[in-house]
Amino acid sequence: MSESDNTFGNRFAARLVSLIERRAGTIVLVGLAVSVIAVWLASQLRVDQDLKILLPPDAPALERLDALESRMGNLSDLIVAIRSPSREANLRYGEAIQARLAARDDIRFSLFHQDRAFFETNALLFLSIHDLLDLRERVIKRIKKEVAAAFNEGFEDDDAAPAPVGKDKDDFDLSEEELRERYGVDKQLPEYFEADEGRLIVVKARPKKGTTDVSFTKALLKGVQADIAALEPTSFHPEMTVTIEGSYATRSKDVRTVAGDSQRGTLAAFVLLLFCLGIYFRKIRA
Repeated sequence: MSESDNTFGNRFAARLVSLIERRAGTIVLVGLAVSVIAVWLASQLRVDQDLKILLPPDAPALERLDALESRMGNLSDLIVAIRSPSREANLRYGEAIQARLAARDDIRFSLFHQDRAFFETNALLFLSIHDLLDLRERVIKRIKKEVAAAFNEGFEDDDAAPAPVGKDKDDFDLSEEELRERYGVDKQLPEYFEADEGRLIVVKARPKKGTTDVSFTKALLKGVQADIAALEPTSFHPEMTVTIEGSYATRSKDVRTVAGDSQRGTLAAFVLLLFCLGIYFRKIRA
């Protein structure tokens, strides 16, 4: 770099420093205004995790995805977890919050009490092949036994010794309790979603949109939280706590984490920039 270039650079820097000193207040105000506008614009940015936005609007794959979504709907659940020492209080609150969730426009359906009537009526449709073959064998034995008893009616030998107790027990005649225990009906299809002897009870809801719609997720969680607070959980039990869990709560937490990291990173960069500018101009003045 030539001496003339250095002289020009020094003169320009000196004039810039002089201008800043004369208009320091104005420059600070303009800088603050620009910073406020930049922060406001940055706050309007939204995290959109829907991969469909990467496709062209007229892409055939996008049309198929939209058709699939309209037919099947969202597959993520919103979970309301109810905790208290009283199972009865949890059930009463679960019924109340389930009614509120079912009335919301952004909820497709909610599930609290599982009606097992359909499954009990059509239980054979859900048995394994092994159980069906075993049941078929039992039915055949029962038919043979009934037919043999009908043919032998009136020809019984009065002097014949009675059958030993327990030997003639019909293995087909199982009580409802035995059948439930054998096939694990109560474990595989519980009446309520509960754990820890009812100290934790869950209400499930299926929103109309997925978790990738961040603005929808934020509004949904805010509305459900308002419904939870409106029912006053402590009025059902003093130790009752109700929280929102599941994929929607997790996605909202992740978005807040990303947004917080971005804000902290922006602030750190701004402070570092001011620090570097301060050092630079101090060197020029020196």
